[in-house]
Amino acid sequence: IMLYTPRCVLTRRSADFAPFDYFGDCKVDYKELAQMTSQWLLEQETEVAWAPSSTWDNNDIGSTATAGSFIDNGDGSYSITGSGADIWGTADAFHYVFKQLVGDGQMTVNVVSIGGTSTNVWQKAGVMIRETLTAGSRNVMMLMSAGGAGTLGGGDAFQWRPVADQASSSSHIVGDNVQVLTPACVRLVRTGNMFSGFVYANGRWVQEGQTVTIAMPETVYIGLAVTSHDNAAGIYTTATFNNVANFRGYPFIP
Repeated sequence: IMLYTPRCVLTRRSADFAPFDYFGDCKVDYKELAQMTSQWLLEQETEVAWAPSSTWDNNDIGSTATAGSFIDNGDGSYSITGSGADIWGTADAFHYVFKQLVGDGQMTVNVVSIGGTSTNVWQKAGVMIRETLTAGSRNVMMLMSAGGAGTLGGGDAFQWRPVADQASSSSHIVGDNVQVLTPACVRLVRTGNMFSGFVYANGRWVQEGQTVTIAMPETVYIGLAVTSHDNAAGIYTTATFNNVANFRGYPFIP
């Protein structure tokens, strides 16, 4: 909250206290206040915990030339391999590890690395919320990609498809201004029909782009998605995730 001179301080609260008591010799930056409280509230949704891995399903979504897989490495890390042309446009192709989410919630993951045989800077790995398991489903995703800031693609991104089988949109403002490379923690938050993506950069959570509103049913799918952005046979991306946070505060940074 920004207080402008001359400064005011509330010294006494009485039964007849009214909001206009503030409006005298000071002003409050309400736009900044709204932004601050909005982000704080969004980060307080119930976290979806990962363990145990046996409670998660996994499947290829859309057209994938190479079969995907999900491996619990037994040390608190998970490796997901996915093929597919992309998670973008009007239809997606990727490997999805998921469970159902009822109502509000958030998920935070540490994307440790993105590797495999794909060389595309926009191969993607991150958290996804999805209405259905069809290729053209409404969805939102907070991701890391193989390239970094300063490349044609890469870094962090928040993307969404607001209408089934229609075009996708995205924001990667943070990645254009801050060097965000793996390992990096990303967070996806659902509050009703509002969805927001965050990346942990320079010691704090930063929202990527703006909160988007997408009409989704109460029960959706939430989990991790990986695509190679290259759907040729034998081409795949393997992403590793670890130190998955199941709490609301700062993530474990390796």
